[in-house]
Formats: sequence, structure tokens, C-alpha cells
Amino acid sequence: RQFNFDQLINQTVQVLLKAALSCQVNTTLGTECTLKPGPKGDQGEKGERGMPGMKGLKGDTGSTGLQGPQGVRGYNGLTGSKGQKGVRGYNGLTGSKGQKGVPGYTGLTGSKGQKGDTNSGTTYIRWGRTDCPSGAVILYNGRAAGSPNHNSGGTSDYLCLPSRPRYQTTYNDITARLEGVEYERWPSSYPRAGRDNMPCVVCHVPTRSAMFVQQASYLCPSGWNREYYGYMMSSKWDDPRTSTICVDASSQAVPGTGTSTNRLGLYLLSVRCPHSLSELACGPYVDGRILWCAVCTK
Repeated sequence: RQFNFDQLINQTVQVLLKAALSCQVNTTLGTECTLKPGPKGDQGEKGERGMPGMKGLKGDTGSTGLQGPQGVRGYNGLTGSKGQKGVRGYNGLTGSKGQKGVPGYTGLTGSKGQKGDTNSGTTYIRWGRTDCPSGAVILYNGRAAGSPNHNSGGTSDYLCLPSRPRYQTTYNDITARLEGVEYERWPSSYPRAGRDNMPCVVCHVPTRSAMFVQQASYLCPSGWNREYYGYMMSSKWDDPRTSTICVDASSQAVPGTGTSTNRLGLYLLSVRCPHSLSELACGPYVDGRILWCAVCTK
């Protein structure tokens, strides 16, 4: 904006004319005049705005003001990105053992488990054969033996000796004796007349746990499995007594035998029921009828 200097001069002259001059004589300085204010004039018109003044010097730093009140809490910032996995720290020291906790509640009873396998298997001797029936395992086979008839001592049992014996020591002093068992007096319908030595085999049935010999019948009770059937046999009536065994009806012979020695013969068993001293009833039994047998497992 342009400043009006003419208007400023006119206003100044008017002020001076209104003032009265006062002059005094000074011997040293000469005449000295001073302006004497006149009466107060009327208020002039408002002048135009002057030019902006120059920027002043920077003032001194003021003292620290009082702490203002706490501001309102701002909004939570956005979640930052996941940082990298830090280095694993050292294992801390093992803490002391804590106190024993309170026993927990008893859990629910679990469901009943499956029935375990209680079968340990059963074993029997198949007299007169070298093989076992289906489902049975051969433990060993060999030949039947026992003490000869003319010896008053020895064993009364029939033994199944293995075909391959194993010895640890040799002993040649007085002993009981064993000999091979011979078939004697077979039925006329049987293909072999006898006099052969009898083989045997020891069989194991892993799926069954019970075994017994059914006497006087070639059938097993209901629910039982028949391993084999045959004849009940023992020593002759006037020879020393021996045990009774069930000899397979389809028996075999030990190869290379057949000559009768009559030293340990095996005879068929029959019932003598009409004898005056016999207490067996002839109703169910028949006099002189050969008795059958069966080996049964379950």
C-alpha cells in the first residue's frame, strides 16, 4: 500500500500553527525559542495504517510452565508383524520337589477287554502210529517199549521211546530192562496177524487244553474232538500186569520186525461177564467182546 506523504505534511503544519511560540534571550546561546503547547485541538481523523515495523530480536526463553493435565488415552495401535524366533535360552536350574498333590478322582471303569488265550495246549501218545492227526503237531516219534513178561521187576507202564535217543553217561551195572512191544492176537478181520513191534508218536494240540481216553467206546462225548480211536490193549491174563493203552485201529509196524519173541506181547482187552466172581453186568456188556477206545480232546 502506498503511503501519502502530502497529507502528513499538512497535518504537521496545522499543528505548528496552532502552537504559540515562546522565545527567551540567552546571553550565551542567543535567542532560544521553544514551542509552547496551545489548547487541545479537536481529534483528527484516524490516519491510515502505517507500514509494518521491523522484526524484533528474539526474546529470552521463558520459564517452564506448569505440567498440563493428563491427556485422554489414545487408541491401540495396529498389531505389529511377528518377530523372528529368538535364540533358545539356557536351561534353568532344577526346582525343588513340590509337595504331593491331592489324589485325583477315581476314573470311570473301562470297557471289558477281549478274552485272552488260555489254551496252553495238550499232549497225548498215539500208540501204533508214527504220525499225528490233522491239527496236532509231532513232538517226536519212536517205538513202544516196556519190561519183558518174564521179569518180575521193571516198569508196568508202556513207554514211547524216541527214535533218536541222546545219552550223557554210560552205566553198565545192574538195571531194569526195556524191550520192544509186540502186537499179539489181532482180530481175524485185521490185515496183519501180529507179531510186529509197535511204533508210537507224541502229539501236541495247541488249540485244546484237555484230554482223556474214552474207554469201551470209539466215540467221544458231545463237544469233544476225537483225535483217534482204536482198541484197548494190555498184557495177557496170565502175564505180569501192565497199564492199559489205546492202540490206533489203523496201526503200523516198526520196519524190519515180525519175529515173535513172546517176551512183551500186547493183547486185546475183552469183558468176562458170565463168570461167577465177576460183577460186570452182561446187560450192557457182551462176554468176550473186544473193547474199543478213543482219545478225546477239548
